Amino acid sequence: MASTWALSTPYLFCNSSISQRNVAVCKKRLYPTRSNLTNDTTMEITMRRSANYPPSLWSYDFIQSLSSKYISQQEIFKDNIDENGTLKRHFYEDIVGVLNLYEASYYSVEGESVLDVSVISRALDCPLHWMLPRAETKWFIEVYQGRCDMNPTLLEFAKLDFNMVQAVYQVDLKYASRWWKETCLEKFSFARDRLVENFTWSVAKNCLPHFKGRIDIAKVYAMITTIDDVYDVYGTLGELEQFTDIVNSWDLNPIKELPDYMQICFLALYNMINEMTYNVLTNDGVFVLPYLKKAWVDLCNAYMTEARWFNSGYTPSFKEFLTNAYMSIGGVPVIMHAYLVTLTSVSKDKLEQIERAENMIRHACLIVRLINDMGTSSDEQERGDAPKSIQCYMRESGATEVEAREYIKELIVETWKKLNKERQAIGSQLPHEFIECVTNLARMGHFMYTDGDKHGKPHMFKPYALSLFVDPIVGLP
Repeated sequence: MASTWALSTPYLFCNSSISQRNVAVCKKRLYPTRSNLTNDTTMEITMRRSANYPPSLWSYDFIQSLSSKYISQQEIFKDNIDENGTLKRHFYEDIVGVLNLYEASYYSVEGESVLDVSVISRALDCPLHWMLPRAETKWFIEVYQGRCDMNPTLLEFAKLDFNMVQAVYQVDLKYASRWWKETCLEKFSFARDRLVENFTWSVAKNCLPHFKGRIDIAKVYAMITTIDDVYDVYGTLGELEQFTDIVNSWDLNPIKELPDYMQICFLALYNMINEMTYNVLTNDGVFVLPYLKKAWVDLCNAYMTEARWFNSGYTPSFKEFLTNAYMSIGGVPVIMHAYLVTLTSVSKDKLEQIERAENMIRHACLIVRLINDMGTSSDEQERGDAPKSIQCYMRESGATEVEAREYIKELIVETWKKLNKERQAIGSQLPHEFIECVTNLARMGHFMYTDGDKHGKPHMFKPYALSLFVDPIVGLP
């Protein structure tokens, strides 16, 4: 096997023309054919699919131009902190009001205002436990601002917090954007260029400003999106078999047999994982490559299973689909990376402890898979993709699409119950921050796919990106 640290750049084979090279490929003949040609080289026409994904709305220059005056505003809070470093007593009076705002979907009180009713209405669409904390912050601030018993100082704190955290996100997003540009993966015309959307998934994992793994997790999501499109849209079955074998071996030597776009894709993945492995090894003295590699091997093997199903026209049973699909949704590699960055220190014993979370991880991934199918299935079936959970259930049970969708909704609720039970059972055996990361994966599924495919359709996601990363709350000094 080639040296783990053999390559330092993920764009060794980067070529701007590769995105246009998608119809004819010239190959050496490896086996006899029925052709009467005697030349050693034959021309094989490879017809590739296209998902016609729209381009990203967020250019590299735009992302790099983001800035905020709230990048360092801690001194604003000094007058409101007592000598013990805690919030002064009189601010606690309104905390109950803030908590009531969040809990309004669970009970009503006589004399509720119209604004509080709007909170209840919003919670009916999606329970608060299923919502992404940061994605709802600005909305709750706007609702609280309209309350007659609003505390102006507390409101100002909330606005400053939002703007200051947004400034931290902008710094991380610009760094992730530079990495994305260097990989050249954005030039793959067949794949979704969704850096901002992928960064949002990383914010969803842990929205706290001090979280150190946000950039790395954004990279992981970006790689998953690209590799998913390689398997789902562009690669031929033979190419995918080769690519999967190379991921399983984690060996650079055979990549010369791959087409250029796959060489670039594998090298980007290889370098990213090896760099993360190197960082953990130098900081904690633990070699985590086998753990990270297994997560990506399992993902690519799941992708390969679906590619074989598609190419053979096979429709799996509902159970068979779910057994593979919880992995193919891509959550496991993300969770493995998230676990490493939530640990204060990495050790072999701690790496083995993640097995305790296997059921919790499975439930979270299954929730995302089912919600993803609910939001994307119609578009995917129109372009001829392989059957998803809805179609598998319809075929197996004879249900209509409406009935199948209702069944999937019920299954999502039941899976949430299992996830909650696992959260309680694990208790303090794993870091609370990690348990929240896993749960937030499921919450992000609701956010991204409940009303359609926000990940695949930039215009649907644009208002959320502007709110989270671009537009601060106005009206502050």
